[in-house]
Amino acid sequence: MSAFTPFGGVCFLLFYKVIGMSHRSFSLSSLKSILNRISHLYILLTFAINISSVAQETPKANTDSIAVICRKVISTMKEHALNSASVDWKSYNLKTEKLLGMGAKKEEVFTALGGIFTDMGDFHGGFFYDGVRYGMRQPDISVRSELRDGFSIGAKVKCLIMDRQFGYLFIPPVNSFAPDQGKSVGRELDSIICNTPPVKGWIIDLRLNIGGNMYPMIGGLQSLLGEGTIGAFVSENQKTIEWIISEGVFKAGIDSVNIANYLCDFKTLPVVVLISQLTSSSGEATAIAFKGRENTVFLGEPTSGYITALHRYQLNSHAMLLVSEAHMCDRTGYCYTKNVTPDITLVSGDRFIELEKDAKVLRALSWLKQRT
Repeated sequence: MSAFTPFGGVCFLLFYKVIGMSHRSFSLSSLKSILNRISHLYILLTFAINISSVAQETPKANTDSIAVICRKVISTMKEHALNSASVDWKSYNLKTEKLLGMGAKKEEVFTALGGIFTDMGDFHGGFFYDGVRYGMRQPDISVRSELRDGFSIGAKVKCLIMDRQFGYLFIPPVNSFAPDQGKSVGRELDSIICNTPPVKGWIIDLRLNIGGNMYPMIGGLQSLLGEGTIGAFVSENQKTIEWIISEGVFKAGIDSVNIANYLCDFKTLPVVVLISQLTSSSGEATAIAFKGRENTVFLGEPTSGYITALHRYQLNSHAMLLVSEAHMCDRTGYCYTKNVTPDITLVSGDRFIELEKDAKVLRALSWLKQRT
């Protein structure tokens, strides 16, 4: 199995100032249209890119017929997708052949193909033609105003010393897949943790981390995560790609990033990981990297559930397929098939602008004090 850059179907980097938006439900993939009343909102759409040789090939010329594209989609998903056994592949072959024989428009044929994702329960992946996604409807998320208001703090790493003895580290999405840019964020995280005056524990805030590139985030936290195997991708046939930290390098299969300059060791310090309904994709992977770590607690609410590793197949210059091919698993071997759940459930009370009044931060500080 080739390596994955797993996140996140669609990821968003938000720079924003929020103004009076009502409480609404929306799917992550339709965030741009729903947030049309936000000023200074810039959205960077980044598709998860498989950096194996398959995905790095120049897109093929658009010489394939719709029938050929359909056969490629069906054969690729049948061979590689999670939950492929739940699909009646013969039925989809017959259905697409019938539609093509009737002279149906390509949109109608592709909509029928999108039913495959629904049958597999895969809302993370999808088939894309000229930028239009065909697949399972992505979940609607009713986002609390407290979380929306949090976006006004900006998409930058933030570190504070709280109560004079604990570190607080806010980690936004890392939407750069360019090696140098991603690495700079990872090294910033590593430098903050290693150079902060001695603290007795850390709060890692992933509540607004809605996806991107997991490698610099996990790599930058390695002084807290410790060395060794901290997680894995596990495919349908149990093929495993381990997430490994060793001597400043975070590696998953053929993909790796060298982050650490300081190589400090705080793997025994108590850590509280804050998660929310918006913690998604690589944000969820970063959370999972802490699962099974000693002296660690998760606080908040269940995450969004974009927790599969995606593989990109560029079928031609117009058609692209994102297939969920592996589950994310923690260092204990537990694989996540729905979402990441907290140990301590606390839904409301987010106050990103006034952290000293943030109910989750206050609860995290209380837990840390009990551990020190």
